[in-house]
Amino acid sequence: MADDDREHWHLDRRVPVAIIGALLLQSFSIGWWAARMESRLAVVESGTARADASAQQRFAAIEGRQLEADKLGARVDERLRALQDTLLRVESAVAPARGR
Repeated sequence: MADDDREHWHLDRRVPVAIIGALLLQSFSIGWWAARMESRLAVVESGTARADASAQQRFAAIEGRQLEADKLGARVDERLRALQDTLLRVESAVAPARGR
């Protein structure tokens, strides 16, 4: 029968109430700390999501401006080629006149 008593664990009156209270307080504190960490993590995640959305909007705006700049550059190139063609025509027209 002594072996049966050793196999089964049971709470004894010798366990102080202070230890039981300390264990309960510690468990409550750990749960409270975990809940605070969860709420802080949620705040950080929402801030990260807002920052990511803002960065994507800015990137899209930059891409749009880059496309506009590319189109403007192409138009400037066309105008420069047209001016160069006009200048070559003027030079070719003036060159025979100079030869006289």
